[in-house]
Amino acid sequence: MALPNSNVEANPPLRGDHIRGLEKLLHEMEVHFTDHAALLAEHRYALSKADQALLASCVQRQQFTAIRLSEIEDQRTSLLRTIYGPRVNTAGLTLTELAKRCGPEHSPRLLAHATRLRTLMAQCVERQQVVAAASKNLMGHVSSLVRQIGRHLNETGTYARSSSTPTPVAPGGLDLVS
Repeated sequence: MALPNSNVEANPPLRGDHIRGLEKLLHEMEVHFTDHAALLAEHRYALSKADQALLASCVQRQQFTAIRLSEIEDQRTSLLRTIYGPRVNTAGLTLTELAKRCGPEHSPRLLAHATRLRTLMAQCVERQQVVAAASKNLMGHVSSLVRQIGRHLNETGTYARSSSTPTPVAPGGLDLVS
């Protein structure tokens, strides 16, 4: 059976150095996804407290984590191309498939990594959805407050949007058009 989009006809078992390299990368992914999940929880807390400094810190650390996860994924791709050749479709190689090629002594560890990563990724997706919803709600609230304040202070038309004020009005209430 050939690997997806590759010229590799055999499914060679992974060698010890390849298995160790893959396990190291999977462990790093687990660490960074755990950090990312914690940062998303902290991000949600920062939103609930409207803490700008904490929000900025969370976003900056989330960016670092995302960059690091991308680097780890690049390393995984490079390792798989070293093993199976440069034309292999690494996206088509799941951890479960790789675990089958490791032999019975290594498969359980790789499958355990796969299970933990799936759980962490699902947790991150769920928390990201909560943060997105909280952000949307907060922006809606802020927008509503701005409109209310604008209506309250808009006796002279100064704070209205340009499209909603048909004639320019000076702050003192003088009509400059007539």
